[in-house]
Amino acid sequence: MTQKSNLFCRAKSSNSVLLLHLSVMFFGLSAVLGQFVDAPAAVIAGGRVLWSSAALLVVSLVKKVI
Repeated sequence: MTQKSNLFCRAKSSNSVLLLHLSVMFFGLSAVLGQFVDAPAAVIAGGRVLWSSAALLVVSLVKKVI
């Protein structure tokens, strides 16, 4: 492996670790904030599904997958 590709792999790996930590933080934060919401669990889960579907649609349109 050359020096340039080794640096690229390290940068890609550290970026992945950062994204993993952010996603764990957001999942934990949503559980904590969910305790303060006085809505049924089905409504909260449905809202999460709608938001995640919209986010995936935006990402796929930006990356021109669809």
